[in-house]
Amino acid sequence: MADGSSGLVGQRELVLITEDDWESQRDIRTAALADAPDMFGSTLADALGFDEQDWRRGIRATTCWQLRQAGMPVGMVRLSVREGGADCDRVVPAAPGRTAYLISMFVAPEARGTGAGEQLVATVAAEAKRLGYQQLWLDVAKHNEAAARLYTRTGFRWAESDGASRHDDRHCELSMVLDL
Repeated sequence: MADGSSGLVGQRELVLITEDDWESQRDIRTAALADAPDMFGSTLADALGFDEQDWRRGIRATTCWQLRQAGMPVGMVRLSVREGGADCDRVVPAAPGRTAYLISMFVAPEARGTGAGEQLVATVAAEAKRLGYQQLWLDVAKHNEAAARLYTRTGFRWAESDGASRHDDRHCELSMVLDL
């Protein structure tokens, strides 16, 4: 689906979004942050402070998908690339020092338990593999057991820890990796 086409699953539609979808991206992201404020690296207050250009820039910097039902987003996920531990960067083909990350995963409560999460994970994994990556990484909040179960079901395993888990005042993140 990296070519911009959409795939239908029942009445759900998987959409590779563009900058012009910034309003629906804003809506699903703020819904995610309101629903699960302790599960993401950013806050609802951060997101509410973004303007149109910020949302467009975020979409340009990553590859973003939304899962829509009746035209409304009920899930989202993004593929990002980090170079040598830097922050997220534009998604590009694999190269030494570049790591593919699944980020910003969210499924709305009404779509949970329907296979939506598995579909979003599979989409990111397929695109990372198409770009030449051999692994896909993600960080999950230590207390987000439902997400950890989803990621384990879809083939992710816990990454070996260097003993220093990333954390802030809100949560502790642990890394998982999927061999592609």
